[in-house]
Amino acid sequence: MNKSPIKTARENILTSFLSSEDGHFIVDTLRNVIWFVLIALSALGLQLIVQWAEGNGASNFIVLILTGAEYALLVADVIWFLSRLGVTTYLAIMNTFSQLNKNKSVTTQSSSTHSTSHPKSVD
Repeated sequence: MNKSPIKTARENILTSFLSSEDGHFIVDTLRNVIWFVLIALSALGLQLIVQWAEGNGASNFIVLILTGAEYALLVADVIWFLSRLGVTTYLAIMNTFSQLNKNKSVTTQSSSTHSTSHPKSVD
């Protein structure tokens, strides 16, 4: 079966975007957000367990330990997310600067090649 040209063009555009640095940045950021949400939901679930334990007469020590674990999980999640976001952003910015410098040097070399070649004058 032959694919339609429109479908093939869409696939090519999507493939080229996902393989680009911008695509990597978006995929990394979305993956980090999903992990952040999953871990935050775990902390929320732990909070519900703490509330249930308090309501069912669990000892204060158990409630205190579970509450401490809940806050530690939440703090670790936020620190992890911010660090990943910072690293991903830093790498994207440095890659952009690298690409700009590469393009600048190609443009500079191209213009210097054109300026050194003088047209022959006809007398």
